[in-house]
Amino acid sequence: MAEKKRSTAGKSKSGKSGSTRNSSTKKKTSGKKRRSKKQQQEDLIQSLVLFGIGVVLILMLFVPGKSVWAMLRNALFGVLGVGMYLLGAAVVYLAVCLAQGKSLAWETGKIAFGMIMLSGVTAVFSSLDTESLKGFWPVVMAYYKHGATQLLGSGVAGLPVGGLLLYLCGRPSWWCWQCAP
Repeated sequence: MAEKKRSTAGKSKSGKSGSTRNSSTKKKTSGKKRRSKKQQQEDLIQSLVLFGIGVVLILMLFVPGKSVWAMLRNALFGVLGVGMYLLGAAVVYLAVCLAQGKSLAWETGKIAFGMIMLSGVTAVFSSLDTESLKGFWPVVMAYYKHGATQLLGSGVAGLPVGGLLLYLCGRPSWWCWQCAP
C-alpha cells in the first residue's frame, strides 16, 4: 500500500508526473550576475586603459629614458624594487581579468602581497646595511636608494617584511656568503 501512495504522489491531476517539466520553460541561472551592456562597455574601456598602462610599465623596464620618464622609473624602482619587474605584467593581467568580468579586489591583493614578499626576501639577502642608521626616515631613504640604484634592489616595499626580519633575526645572508666556497 505504501508503494501505491508513492507512485501516485508524484502525479498531477492530468496524470503526468510533476517532476517532468518542459526544459524550455526552466530558467537557467548561473552563480554570476549578468552585467548590463553599459557596464560591459565601461569595463572594456577601463581594461584597455589598464592594458596600455601595463605596456608602458613594461617599457619602463627596458628604456631608461630621460627627464620625467627617468624620474618616474627611478621612483617606481625605489618604491617597489624587484617588484617593478612584475608590475607591468601584473597590470596587463588585471586588464584581462577586468575584460572577462572578474572581480579585481582579490587579484590585486594577491599581486600586492606577492610583490611585498618578493621585495622583503630581496631585502633580507641583499648587501644593504641599515644597522648604522639612526631613525626611521634614514632607513626608508636607504631602502629607496637601494631599490632605485641596484639591479635587484629591495625598494621601500621590502621594508615591512625584510626590515622586520632583519631587525628581529639578524642578517642570514652574511653567514651564507661567508661559508660558500
